[in-house]
Amino acid sequence: MTRKTKWGLNVKNIGINVSLIASYLLFGYIFRDFIAIFSSIIFIFLLITKKTEYLLLFLGIVFCCVNFFVGQNYIQESTLTKVLINPKLFLFIVLIAKSRVGWYVRRFDKMLLAWTFIHITIVTLSDVYNDKINLNVLLQPAAVYAFLILRNIHIENKTGKVIDFLVAVGIIQIVISFMQFSEIIDAPMTIMEDGEGYFLWTAGLDDAASGTFGAACSSLTSWFCSALFLTLLAIGITISNHITVWIGLFFLMHYAFIDSKTALGVSIAMTVFFIIRLIRKGNLKHRYYFVIPTVIIGIAIMSYAIDKYYTSIGTKEDYKELVTKSISGVTQHYKEWGKIVGFVNITEEHLREDPMKILLGYGRGNYRYNGNMGRIEAMDTPVMQYSNFTRSRSSLISSYAQIGICGLISNIFLLILVIRYIKSMKFHTYYGASFLIVFPVIIISTIIFMFLYSGIQFNDIFFVYFLCLAGSVCGDELNRAKAF
Repeated sequence: MTRKTKWGLNVKNIGINVSLIASYLLFGYIFRDFIAIFSSIIFIFLLITKKTEYLLLFLGIVFCCVNFFVGQNYIQESTLTKVLINPKLFLFIVLIAKSRVGWYVRRFDKMLLAWTFIHITIVTLSDVYNDKINLNVLLQPAAVYAFLILRNIHIENKTGKVIDFLVAVGIIQIVISFMQFSEIIDAPMTIMEDGEGYFLWTAGLDDAASGTFGAACSSLTSWFCSALFLTLLAIGITISNHITVWIGLFFLMHYAFIDSKTALGVSIAMTVFFIIRLIRKGNLKHRYYFVIPTVIIGIAIMSYAIDKYYTSIGTKEDYKELVTKSISGVTQHYKEWGKIVGFVNITEEHLREDPMKILLGYGRGNYRYNGNMGRIEAMDTPVMQYSNFTRSRSSLISSYAQIGICGLISNIFLLILVIRYIKSMKFHTYYGASFLIVFPVIIISTIIFMFLYSGIQFNDIFFVYFLCLAGSVCGDELNRAKAF
């Protein structure tokens, strides 16, 4: 069943979700460390009473807020806290609990769980080989767990509710980022390291805004808002609903507060890729009048927002020079580009010192600036050490370095399994039809983003949220097919 509303989105649900997230943030601000105990109590209550829909909504809110609490120093990062308010642990418990009531019996579910077990085994071998054993390896594929749970759970209008929630999360990111950038609330903090040791890093004005996703996570927040824009654009085009598209365009305003040059560039490429898919699938027939002005307005909003941001922090000319020199450096010395040479340098070091690490890596947590990461980046040529776009700083390099080629391939293969499954489905609802076009665009563009920068990892909240959306769409379509 689909919703045929004037808005294409349920405004009431969005408002309720925004209120719930804001209330949870306020509760954390007032009660600080007690929020961890409170979260555990709520989770256990919802799990025992089998209120699965509310349980998943609560988990989504915790995912959204927990890193904000840590970054604002509302809660301390201790072993106890990591257990009491760990949304990935909560998600894993839900997965196990639902496996006991006959879930995950479809062939694809079993195949995905089997490959997830293989991935966990590979990462565990990497940990053991590098003398580091940690049970949190079970929480690594949290996004896959979210996909399976949302695919199997029966909730009326599941996809619509997930999209409404994601829109609410996006609104919260815009508001909190504005407050951080305007210094209404304190800039986030985190423990970082340099060549001399660890220190408490507080974001400056140029990196203060990262929403609720945590300190030094501006790229992650920016990419989430960009992908949300494209999702709403796809839905709006599918149902010819202008207001849904305008709500999507609103999320491009995050560039006025958040510094993410990589996300900006990839977002433009992602939009072009999306339009090409629309043309190839015939979805643009008789809709050029609708899509072309939307894209032009979107580019204008991004241009205005990014100009406003760099003018506000007084680095507009520096930004232009940085982009120009970075692109020039790569085009003129492409054989030295750090994004490629980084893989080569790590592999050559492994061949000299321990070839087994090509397969298993340095181990999780063993690729940091004070150690392996700093040494690998120091191998970049002086030209490539100029900026983050040129140096060998990349999420894919980091993944390869930590869990080896086996772990990196298994991560990518998990995503390929989901993408191939989605492409094989015969979608009937307008949510499914729009999702079929936009999801591969978002995932492929995300992999490109991960290649270009280190802002997103395979177990980040971005993958959790968007594989939740994938699971809800697939589940709704399967239930609809069964009903008919």
